[in-house]
This record gives sequence, C-alpha cells and structure tokens, in this order.
Amino acid sequence: MGKALYIIVIGTFVAGSVLYMQSSNTNIATTTRQASYQEKVLAREIARSANGVAHLKLQQAGADYDEAVGNINGFNNDGSPKTNGVFSGSMNDGTFRIKAIPLDGQNIKVETVGIFAGIEEKIVSYHRVDVLVVKEPSKIRAEFIDSMAGWCSAVYLQQYIPISPGDSTGATTGVVSADGKWFEKYPEMIFDSGHNRNGETTEPADIVLETGTRMNFFIGVDKGCDHEGVWVDTFNENDYDHIHYAMDHEVSVTSMLEGTYSMIELHETHDQTWRIAFEDQNFYTEAQYNDIKLHGYGDGFWDHDEGTWGGDGWDADLFGYRELGNHGNQPDYSDQVIEVELIPCRVVSCEVEEVAI
Repeated sequence: MGKALYIIVIGTFVAGSVLYMQSSNTNIATTTRQASYQEKVLAREIARSANGVAHLKLQQAGADYDEAVGNINGFNNDGSPKTNGVFSGSMNDGTFRIKAIPLDGQNIKVETVGIFAGIEEKIVSYHRVDVLVVKEPSKIRAEFIDSMAGWCSAVYLQQYIPISPGDSTGATTGVVSADGKWFEKYPEMIFDSGHNRNGETTEPADIVLETGTRMNFFIGVDKGCDHEGVWVDTFNENDYDHIHYAMDHEVSVTSMLEGTYSMIELHETHDQTWRIAFEDQNFYTEAQYNDIKLHGYGDGFWDHDEGTWGGDGWDADLFGYRELGNHGNQPDYSDQVIEVELIPCRVVSCEVEEVAI
C-alpha cells in the first residue's frame, strides 16, 4: 500500500511537471509571437514615417525630375542623380532606408524600408513630377538644338486649357475634353517639316498660353521629306508617316506621362524651360526604348538575355541635359530636339496682332 501510494504521488508530480513545462513553453511561444508582432508593427510605423519624409524631399524639388531623384539617392560629382543611391537614417529606436527609382521623365517609384529589432517592413509608393505646365500667362519660344536626323518632321503644339465655370472661350478652335474640365485646342504648327536645323527658332506671335495650361508637343514624321518647308494652318495626320507625342495623350489630361518616343528634361535653372528630345523611328520594342531612357546608349547591341543595350548611365552636356548622340542601330532621341522656353507676359507684350485684310 505504501509503495503504491508513493508511485501515485511520483506520477502525479511528473504529470504536473510536464503540464507546467508545456504551459510555460506555450506562454514563451505566445510572448515571442506577441513581441515579433509588436516589432513588425513598429518597423511598419518607421517605414510609414520615413516614407512621409521621402515625399517631402521629393516635393522640395518642384518640377525638377533629376533633383527629386537626387534628393533621395544623392548626387554624383557632375550633379546628376545617383541611380543606385540610398537615403538612410535612424528613427524611433529603429532605422530606415529609402531608394528612388526613376521610371520615366515624370514618375518615380519610392521604396521605403523600416527596420526595428531586425524586422523589416517595406512600403512602395510613387511620386509624379508635373511637366509642361504653364505657371503664368506666357508666350512661347522654341529652338532646335542637337538635332541629327535623316527623316524630316514637323513640330506641333497641343494646348489643354483649364475650363472655368461658364467659360466658352475658343469654342471654334478646339473641343471640350470628355470630363468637361479642359478645352483641347486643335494642334498648332510651330515648325514646318524639316531636319538638321540646329539654331532655328520660332516665337509664334499668335500663341499666348494661359495660366494652368498643359502643353503637349508632337512630331509628324515625314520620312521622304515630301512636305519639307511646307507650312500648314490645319493639322492633317494623313500628311505624315506616323505621329510621335512628347506626352502620352491617350489618357486624361492630368494623367499624361512622358511618351515612349520622347525624353523631357527641365532646364537646370529655369523652371519654365524644357528640352524635348524626340525619336522618330517606331520599330523598336517598348523595353528597348525605355532601357535607353534609363541607362543610356551602351554598346549599341541589344542583349536579349539581360534585356538591355548595356548602358551604365547618361553623361550631361554643357546645359545639364542628357548628352545625345547619333546612333543608327538603336533609339537615340536625337532626331528632332527642341528647347521650349516660356516668356511671361509681364516681361514681353502678349497682345496678339491683328492681320489686316
């Protein structure tokens, strides 16, 4: 009897110990999971806060795309933004790192990582830089620079003017957008068909740009130069082999992005001056055009496995723009290149002269 009682007591003690250990392990696991969850939450909060800082730095660049990228990634010695730079720091007992990834001449992908106690949380967001937007009533001046082309092209301006309530201005010179917010003027020729005409300028006396107007430019490619030197008052798409837009026009006005066949860059010191570089060829793939925009010309041979021309970045010319070249076997964006400057009406007279009949 005594031995049996002893065995029962020992068994009860062992069973209790096992239950206690199981309970303790469960509590430890629960505590660990709670701690891990809290660390994840804190890492996420750091990422969110750092992402807010990133967008403030991006906004400080205004309409300067390169400066926006450089404000996050840092700048090279020549003043160009670093492609693979990272902005990092400490925050709320943790750390963060931010990278700006240029997508085109207007949109930037922002990757923000918050880190707490070894736990990482990433947030992806986007920043858009508005280009070709008129800040005040202005006249336009355009000049050909760095143009090297075998084909001819004419250059047109397309205006998108914001509509005020009850405004019907220009009802016979364009159409109202589908959303009713913009008056889309008919295209206006600013350069007739031609090529290789660096230094040629135009200051159309009859074009006055209103505040808030969004501009788009496009080239009508005239491969055989059949219309070279011919001025037309009414745009006819059938006059040209194909049309290449500076901004993608098949979207809403406020969503227009840099088009496949153009590179738009803001002047280093003048926020109402842009260089627009057009590519006139249209037989490459979207990936081949975009690789040139992001990485430069490379060795001129397309690597199908890597999906690249092999470029490692752009050099800058004397004016801070991408340094263009003439390349016959790849997109070069040096075919029709214009610099567009807006001159405020407070500086020059914007009265449109009437032509006597």
